[in-house]
Amino acid sequence: MRNLPIIIGLSNDGKLISFYRRITRANLFNFALIFFGLLSTLLFFLLIMQNHKHHQTKHHKLTQYCLTEECLLASNYQIELMNKSGRENRCRDFYNYACGRWEQTHPIESIAFERTIFSDMIDERNAHLYRLLNTPIEHHNSKSWEWKVKVCLSFL
Repeated sequence: MRNLPIIIGLSNDGKLISFYRRITRANLFNFALIFFGLLSTLLFFLLIMQNHKHHQTKHHKLTQYCLTEECLLASNYQIELMNKSGRENRCRDFYNYACGRWEQTHPIESIAFERTIFSDMIDERNAHLYRLLNTPIEHHNSKSWEWKVKVCLSFL
């Protein structure tokens, strides 16, 4: 008998070996191990993605509220400007409801042409700088930044 080329699925004598006869317990165990490894990896990544999505939703819900100091200061400033006596007219005259106390709390000075939020911010910044620069120098050392700033600006 002549030697046949090696072909997968054929025995040495040329008879066809069925697919089911070639499956061994070791092959089944390896296949199951690989299958469950891939399945657990997929489930792990799905769990991570779901947790990330849940964290983003939770973070988004938290950022909907005013929780920072700056946000609370801004909201308090806006509430102070509201005309709460005009609640019944808030649909007809929303500007008066939202900003009705602006003119009462921020009168236009006789030397000013107009008064805006930006001019108020500039005035507030200038007043803060004036207070800082006119406080007594605590660090009298000529190398301290406080001494340098206050002495140098006093010459201007």
